[in-house]
Amino acid sequence: MNKNIKLVLILGLIAAFTRSAGASINDNAGTTGSAFLKIGTGGRPSAMAGAFTGIADDINSIYYNPAGLGDIKSLEFSAQQIIWLENITYQYLAVGKQTSAGALGLSFGYLSMDDLEKRSSDTDEYTDFEASDTLIGISYARGNETLSLGGSLKIIREKIEEENASAFAFDLGAKFKKTPINKLVLGAAVQNLGTKMKFINEETPLPVNIKVGAGYNMLGERLLLGMDFNMPNDENSYVALGAEYLIPISRLTAYLRGGFRTNSNNDAIDNLRGGAGLKWTSYIIDFSWEPYGNMGSAYRVSLQGRF
Repeated sequence: MNKNIKLVLILGLIAAFTRSAGASINDNAGTTGSAFLKIGTGGRPSAMAGAFTGIADDINSIYYNPAGLGDIKSLEFSAQQIIWLENITYQYLAVGKQTSAGALGLSFGYLSMDDLEKRSSDTDEYTDFEASDTLIGISYARGNETLSLGGSLKIIREKIEEENASAFAFDLGAKFKKTPINKLVLGAAVQNLGTKMKFINEETPLPVNIKVGAGYNMLGERLLLGMDFNMPNDENSYVALGAEYLIPISRLTAYLRGGFRTNSNNDAIDNLRGGAGLKWTSYIIDFSWEPYGNMGSAYRVSLQGRF
């Protein structure tokens, strides 16, 4: 049997087994704070269900695996608008620069929502209040043809009405580019190791995720496959599978993307992800779609540039 076909079959069997094993609700569900840290960034990796730990080859690596930042060629940036659920929006900016001492990256995220309604317990009167989340990060990575290592330091701030809370977190990652299988790249990362978020007298831990992943190019590098195995501290372990297909169109390059995650207890369609991208010269526009059952769908639009 062709090696490419064997690899695809193995990935499918792993995903099927993990979905069956993770059907129940984790006992730690809802015990972490700063849930916005779990919102993946970038239209490209999001359309591939977040299966980007092993791929990690552009500015989106800052979120998924900071080691991949070491592979950018010069200067890259990404600006994106995420239309989340229940009238929640998330703006995210990231920039990375390759230097002689390694790659440096900066990131900024701001999540906001429509005014929320607050009612008193003894009257029917209500007032509106605001809530928001802010993220500021600095990343560093360095690598060679065999291995890349990277990390990020993040400052996290949350605001609910007049109350504020802050925390610090680290992301760490590694990317193994020379493996026994040609064009197979492996990655590993841990996200959101840090202090607890404290509002008044209540503390909540951050949503930590430990993950390993793989990226594999085939069909003359026109088809890119990704697989991540995630082990979060507030839900069951799950697998994410993603694919990206490249289509040359004259001076443009189009990308079709899709993905599947095994961590939903809803209908199968809620596990699907999809999207597309269009590249012209040094610019790429990406779009992704994520269904969430009765809650609706989330969308991302991102602009990426390479110089």
